[in-house]
Amino acid sequence: MPAFLLAHLATQPVGGTRETPQWLSAAGLTQALLIIGLLQVVTATVAVSMTDGGLTGTIRSNLSLLLETIYGARSSHGPDAVTDVVDIVDFWGALVLGAILAVIAMTHATMGTLAQGLVASNTTPLRPSPSFWRLRLPAWPAILAMLLGLTVFILDTISDGPSDSLCFLIYLFSGFFLVLCVGFLLQGLAVLHALTRGMGAQPFILAGSYMVVLVFQPFGAMVFAAIGFAERWANFRERFGVDLDTSMED
Repeated sequence: MPAFLLAHLATQPVGGTRETPQWLSAAGLTQALLIIGLLQVVTATVAVSMTDGGLTGTIRSNLSLLLETIYGARSSHGPDAVTDVVDIVDFWGALVLGAILAVIAMTHATMGTLAQGLVASNTTPLRPSPSFWRLRLPAWPAILAMLLGLTVFILDTISDGPSDSLCFLIYLFSGFFLVLCVGFLLQGLAVLHALTRGMGAQPFILAGSYMVVLVFQPFGAMVFAAIGFAERWANFRERFGVDLDTSMED
């Protein structure tokens, strides 16, 4: 369903005339991706909450089972072992749901990019390719992400533990936050595309950067997400004079 909605939005004119139709830009499609991702967080949260263990219990039990399969039983490592399963679950448990849905959102973005490349390669493309390097998100994702991050920090500070009812909100808001980070990651990559436009070595720079994002997960993605988040106020593309430079080819 998310892929169908995104494909429909990408290929349907949103204005203009029959001769000169207007299409959703890369920023518009990214916002649609984020909204769909936020709705998926709500849907997944409700679905998992209906299980016997509830949202928190189900995620923690499955994560514990996975980690014990990887590291072995916790008791075999001693109470102070680095691979103490309980400590890992306490640290990463709230991020599991959001991380899964963020990866799904990135998969939709990647598949959409590949599909657009195939569509645009035909003699009669369904629509012109959106300029990814011009992707610039509005203020609401950054503002919402900051509010969610602050809320999660406060709730985590006052929470009494995994059995606390506040953990439900921590898991939910963490999911929202990580899905929004997908938008910042895409904007950070758009900044890289913009700054390397016109360079002969651009394919190698982009290939190396994408390899860093993929290999050094989640830290490589965090770097570009931070760049994308800061772009709202830092305006890297304007500072380097490529924001309005339309003379170079994409």
